[in-house]
Amino acid sequence: MAMNLTRMREYRLQSIVEDLMKKYDKKLILPDQDLLNIAFHDDPERLHLLSCRWNYRTDNCKHDSSCRGETAALLHGSRYVFVKTDKGPAYRAAFLAMKEYQLGTSLEANFINKLQERLRSTRKTPCVTKFLAFLEDWRGLARELDIERGWNCTTICGSVREHTNAKSILQYKKKLK
Repeated sequence: MAMNLTRMREYRLQSIVEDLMKKYDKKLILPDQDLLNIAFHDDPERLHLLSCRWNYRTDNCKHDSSCRGETAALLHGSRYVFVKTDKGPAYRAAFLAMKEYQLGTSLEANFINKLQERLRSTRKTPCVTKFLAFLEDWRGLARELDIERGWNCTTICGSVREHTNAKSILQYKKKLK
């Protein structure tokens, strides 16, 4: 959940949640989420619901109509899907690819390609199928960001020794455009 902390302080969310915690202590299953749901139940105008593009959940993988064909931009990792393989192999693959990604390196080569490898080698589920379909858009965005950072084929593809001649580098650069 994205929050404007200044507004939440003005709303006195901390004290509201503390009071609710005392009242519902033993009845809460997912305490943080339950308390926020209770707190905002009477003030729904204080919430801005995100579209599934910015709050892509496992349920969205199963119900095509819920996202109107939008590519996910933010994955919602509820229900342990990032940490338990059996809960959501696609989400786990994304988590591991991001965990291995080193900031400041090519997103396409070091995140998107790794994610694609992981997705292709994991158990096929509706989310794996969806994420594989999203990869084209994710790759395009990663490539744009890499280009903005001034990374060329050498940076993206590895060392120049991997390229046998200048022609192969030029061909790869054309693919980037």
